Order: sequence, then structure tokens, then C-alpha cells
Amino acid sequence: MNSELHNYFKNYLTDTLGINSIVSDAAIKASSSVKYAIGVEDLKSYNNNESELLNKMIAALKIESTEMELFDLAGLSDRIFSKMTKFILLMNEPRNGNETFSPRVLLVRPDLKRKTWEDLKQFLT
Repeated sequence: MNSELHNYFKNYLTDTLGINSIVSDAAIKASSSVKYAIGVEDLKSYNNNESELLNKMIAALKIESTEMELFDLAGLSDRIFSKMTKFILLMNEPRNGNETFSPRVLLVRPDLKRKTWEDLKQFLT
């Protein structure tokens, strides 16, 4: 698909229909072979500092890039994560055991870094 047509459909889906992302069954099947999934709230809107901290957090986990998938949570259904062996969601306001604080929150509240690191280590076990 040429880039002009791609941009047209992308803009139509986003601006006209309000769809930010599409997850097909093929994408779900492909992602099921990934060992670790990391979902990040509002990932597409991350600035350089937030992206840099996220990359450092992932590097600290020492996960091979072939073993993990990074997702923006915008528009994704929970069923994509039900196919994963292990997943964690980096949220602005975590609510359950598979969620911890996002880099966006950690830049504002560095006191939460220790708890987040403990959550991430638990994610690997």
C-alpha cells in the first residue's frame, strides 16, 4: 500500500471513525508466541524523557527483544493480553496485580520507582 493511501485510511479511521488502533486475529496469534508483553498507557503520546525512562526500565529487565512485545493500551481489548504468557501494564493509575506505575508518573513521582521496580521484578518470576 503506498504511503498516500495508507495516510488516507489512517486519517479516515482516526478522524472520522475515532478508531486509534486495530488488532486483528492474526496480530493476536502472532503476539501469542511472545513470552512477555508490556502494555503502556498513552504510549503514543510519550515525550523524549518518558520514552527514555521506559527504555531504561525495559533494559533493566534484561529481556531479549525477540521475547517481548510493547503495546500502547489505547484501543486494545484485554483479550490480547489473555494470550500472553506474562504481561504487565504500565498505568498512570494502577489498580490490580498486573499493573504498576508508568514512566510518565515516575518522572513526576520518583518516590514510586522502588515499588515499580519490585513490581517489574515480580513480572519476570
